[in-house]
Amino acid sequence: MMVSRKVLTLALAAAVIVVTSVASAFALGILPPKAPGIYLTITPAGLKKMPRGAYAVVQVSMMTPDGPMKVVYRGRLRGTTLFIPYDKVAGIASRWVKEGHVMPGMMIDYWVVSEDGELIASGTTMVNYDPAELMRSKTLSMHATVTVTKEPPPGQEESTTATVKTSSTAKKTKPAQPEDLRSFTWYEWRRVLYVAPENYTGSRYVKLPILILYNSMYSQTTLRGEMYVSTYRGIRFSAVVAMGSDIESNAKRYGASNVIPKLTIEILSNATVIFSKVGSSYMNVSPGKVGYIWVEARPVAEYQKEWRCTAGALGYTVCRLTGKERVVEYVEDLGAYPSGRLRMGAVVNYPQQISWPVKKFSEELENLLNYVDFNKVVIPGDPYLSDGRLDPGESLLLGLLFPAIQYSVEDEEMVIPVGATLAAILDVVGVPELCWLAPILSVITVTLTYESINAVYCQGGVINVGAEPVVIYDSMTKLKYGVDLASTYLPVLYLEALPS
Repeated sequence: MMVSRKVLTLALAAAVIVVTSVASAFALGILPPKAPGIYLTITPAGLKKMPRGAYAVVQVSMMTPDGPMKVVYRGRLRGTTLFIPYDKVAGIASRWVKEGHVMPGMMIDYWVVSEDGELIASGTTMVNYDPAELMRSKTLSMHATVTVTKEPPPGQEESTTATVKTSSTAKKTKPAQPEDLRSFTWYEWRRVLYVAPENYTGSRYVKLPILILYNSMYSQTTLRGEMYVSTYRGIRFSAVVAMGSDIESNAKRYGASNVIPKLTIEILSNATVIFSKVGSSYMNVSPGKVGYIWVEARPVAEYQKEWRCTAGALGYTVCRLTGKERVVEYVEDLGAYPSGRLRMGAVVNYPQQISWPVKKFSEELENLLNYVDFNKVVIPGDPYLSDGRLDPGESLLLGLLFPAIQYSVEDEEMVIPVGATLAAILDVVGVPELCWLAPILSVITVTLTYESINAVYCQGGVINVGAEPVVIYDSMTKLKYGVDLASTYLPVLYLEALPS
């Protein structure tokens, strides 16, 4: 059938009018814009393909400035993008905005579940977001990379890994909505214990040692320790996840020393980023004394257990523990004066008389040092320490101690005893039901990264201001930490000086 030119012209004109009307409607706000909230894209690029009948389940938990992490999403992931409504996150974001210049983290747990409800693989990561931007625009588009670990066959201890990561060229799909969890099997993490300074000390912050220096009584020289911190470019704290099986029951039955070596410890590098704060401190440590430089911080820990939940035929849900348990440690914020200057300071005294930031901290530090090896600091090619001695007038830059965990040549990593501080708080309180947790917390250290792009934003070191040379020993953890698909031993900022 032939169509006349007049009819075709009228049809095209009508189409143009319709398109123009739709565009005008968007401009006038008549049609609804993109729903406000967070659009989080996760692409399982490391898995060749999702097994037949399998599906992904995701749990997203957001840090809060005044309590434990809050689960804001738990559901089945269809496609690559999930959606978290603005109403679910606005309250948390607004409270962070009041705290100041902090980019808090969101923990993302990812499970691959088979058609019959068995776990195929799982993984965890963290991403930062800007709460001020979320409050301003009401919408954020974010990307995440997750490393998932395949579940080993029965009797096989070692596991293989695959990577789940963001792909900027991923095929666009409709964002997944939270599913009705009663219709299938899913996995989730539930909090059992939450440890924060204010719960036991009444104060939001605690003095967190970031450099500990012990000058031997046999030394003949004075050492000067210095720390300068500027967060205008950003200081990034990691979160550390220590995973194990039946941690609580095994620690109570066999002791923490039996549990600790069996923990799998992973560093999640994007927990908290803090801006626009600056501070510095120094100390002179004479022979026979110990000193530490501290910064006021808010360290927290959560002890969690994994559950497997399945819907019953009659509409009820049955959940059971899987046996997997974990301890998550992170630093939420740093204390500062109204001017923005960080609260920092130093304490020096004889070991028996020194005032640690928390009573019994020395006991927990000793527990941590039971899991480290001490090594003589020798830095080939360094003008000062290539011979292994720190002569009068020479200095050791702390950044030279941490090449193994630098995420780039522009970053300086430092490892601080966050766990020992929290464990000491628990010891002071003396809660019997938490006695098993303190020694486990104490051996978990957290890294912080000073990002120094085009300028030095962190300067720290030890200077020999005396008249005799010394040998510096640093401490390296015996526990392996997973960093970017690799395992490494981490140095702890506890240094000892002995006569050369």
